Amino acid sequence: MPASPSTADSASKSRSGLLAIIWLIGFFAFFNSFDLPNSPRSRFDVWAMAPFQYMDLIDPVPVVGAPRSGWRNFPQRFDLIFVASVILAGAWGFGSLVLRVLLPPSQSRLERTVFAFGVGLSGLSLITLLFGLAGLLSRALFVGVILACVLGEVVCRFIQSKSEDGPRQLFAALNIFRPKQQSNSDEQFVISYEVLGKALRVAVIVAFLLAIYLGAMLPSTDFDVREYHLQGPKEFFQAGRIERLEHNVYTSFPFLTEMLSLLAMVLRDDWFRGALAGKAVLAMFAPLTSLAIFALARRWLSVEAAWLALLVHISTPWTYRISIIAYAEGGLTFYLFAAFFALLLALERLRRGESIFSHAMLLGLMSGSAMACKYPGVLTVIIPLCGALGFSLLRAKSATAGTSSPLTFANIAKPVGAVIVGIALTIGPWLVKNFAETGNPVYPLLYSVFGADDWDEDLNRRWKKAHSPDHHQPTDIVVKLIDVTAKSDWQSFLVFGFAPLTVIAWRSLWKDEASTGSLPPKFVLLAAWSYVGFLFFAWWTFTHRIDRFWVPLIPVAALLAGYSAAWLDSIGHLRIRRALMTVTIFYNLAFVTTDLCGFNAYLAESNHAQRIAEKLAFGIHSLNQLDISEDQTVLMVGEAQVFDARFKHKYNTVFDESIFERWCGFNDPNSKEGAVVMRPPDDIRKTLKQNNIAYIFVNWGEILRYRPTYGYTDFVNPAPFEYLKRHGIIKDAMNNMTTYRAWDNLSERDQKEVKRWAPDLFVERDGEKLMIGMQIFRVAD
Repeated sequence: MPASPSTADSASKSRSGLLAIIWLIGFFAFFNSFDLPNSPRSRFDVWAMAPFQYMDLIDPVPVVGAPRSGWRNFPQRFDLIFVASVILAGAWGFGSLVLRVLLPPSQSRLERTVFAFGVGLSGLSLITLLFGLAGLLSRALFVGVILACVLGEVVCRFIQSKSEDGPRQLFAALNIFRPKQQSNSDEQFVISYEVLGKALRVAVIVAFLLAIYLGAMLPSTDFDVREYHLQGPKEFFQAGRIERLEHNVYTSFPFLTEMLSLLAMVLRDDWFRGALAGKAVLAMFAPLTSLAIFALARRWLSVEAAWLALLVHISTPWTYRISIIAYAEGGLTFYLFAAFFALLLALERLRRGESIFSHAMLLGLMSGSAMACKYPGVLTVIIPLCGALGFSLLRAKSATAGTSSPLTFANIAKPVGAVIVGIALTIGPWLVKNFAETGNPVYPLLYSVFGADDWDEDLNRRWKKAHSPDHHQPTDIVVKLIDVTAKSDWQSFLVFGFAPLTVIAWRSLWKDEASTGSLPPKFVLLAAWSYVGFLFFAWWTFTHRIDRFWVPLIPVAALLAGYSAAWLDSIGHLRIRRALMTVTIFYNLAFVTTDLCGFNAYLAESNHAQRIAEKLAFGIHSLNQLDISEDQTVLMVGEAQVFDARFKHKYNTVFDESIFERWCGFNDPNSKEGAVVMRPPDDIRKTLKQNNIAYIFVNWGEILRYRPTYGYTDFVNPAPFEYLKRHGIIKDAMNNMTTYRAWDNLSERDQKEVKRWAPDLFVERDGEKLMIGMQIFRVAD
């Protein structure tokens, strides 16, 4: 006798649940078996220190000689919070006004809010770019624009709410007043388990957001941030306009997120405090991404899946890390997911036979904004998502009654045109700027196609070598897959612990029918898995495989994890799911608040925090201590993370022409292969005087780091400095400012490189083998 449907279904759930539990336990053990690749500690070490970390957060251990940390220092952040709030308010107003024209009123309030901030932040970034190019970096001008956007949206909401009675109109328009529901005074107030559960979830979210925002308002310690993410805006602010920085090629990238930092500098009228306020603005991309995940999951999966997916994303250490560091990945991650969301909204309307023009435009705006954050956005967002919409349009059938013919050319051309216009509006100005400055719209990329004014074959070869994969061995796919899913320091067990359970739950998905015209859950999950797979293989195939380049796939994977966690609850394994999420969140919150995830002096006294961060760029810190007058300039050689410099300086990045070589050397056609030789002493002395160079700082350690990877000019070695000293152009290196590195701490590769390239850097002092790390030379009067 065959089993009844209910018995068969129960047996299927039991088998699925058992498989899921086996997978979760096995992956949990696998995940926690790794040492942290960027730290000498293992995950078990972090588990062991977690309770003590929580105690230190509650009652920080005083540091001898340092001002006491605590909430008493929180008011020192008020100016940063105010400036960030002004920018976010302006973004909300600008984006909301645009969406009034673009999207139908039926769009849910949460979805409109997410897209409003996305459009608004991108719009303010472009406004900053255009004003900056015109030399109009004026606080009054930006305040006027922001006020106009906010007041414009408030007025629109007031008018829209005119049907409401009395003085409540304005409050209703602002969404800050809701009439209280009448309640029976005899009823007792009872907190249900459901309410308590939601309160605990909100508390967890608030805890991670608090860590994110306190961390974001600290000075930056990351090299790339101090080299160009904040250094570029600083130079624009000091110049009073946006102009090409020929010594810093990275500032020719699209700078959507960096323009928000520049805007904060202008509003704060201070490049350092403004940079911190700008970081607070960029940190907003984390909760915006989480809200987008919640909105998408609530629309097509379930409310429970939405909550769990949000928790997975906001508690992932990578989310915290890219939020407290002013990387472009935070913005790219948000716009990638927002574009994915916009694509699904467009496909849903296409499924219903409705016009998708507005949502196609929205897809274009989000996709173009992704590329405006970072060039890889064209590969990871524009090509796959806009291509998917085009493919869907070609396959779509006409909604005309009684026909099933393909869409007409006009019906395809309009949404395609809308996507193109959206992309052009958001990334177009950056491409035009680069074309006007260099002749290459995507400078410094595609040099073989467009060329560039100050780029050459040697720089292009070095660039491609540094930013391309070393190999494409198939076995490396498995290695990198493990890195991405489990081994990465800042990955969370919840992401790829739960996401694969959708495979086990697949049978039940076929029973989940979508409402009429809506996208079925199985379609959304299949689209998400396809996108995760594409993003991984695009990262492995086309990039230099730096870990943060794959971070944008996390919110898409978190969506899958949220659905799987909710499915696990539905088949009777709520306690197991809760236990795994609870212990992982306990670990993650402790982990993100350690120095393993970044600078974590959350409530330190502001000046003390600045000194700590500055000392990590020790050469800059040392120069800041010198009595360098306003009419004196320092020539930086091999040093590019100059954001903290409080003195005038000349520098170049590793992929720009060496200023030191240009000033001190020339190509001698009579020498072997046109080698670069030293200029006459008088020429060098004259050049240094014309540029008011009082000191020359050399970071030999950075040059050594560059040489085997990015490459560095052979001209820069100790010999030219001996030449300058011999001819009385510079004095001996300042002994009290010279630093050393232990020779035995260098890798074998670096030791060989020093002996081959600059043997004079190897010294012995008191029987200890050392390498000279940094030197400061005073230019002779």
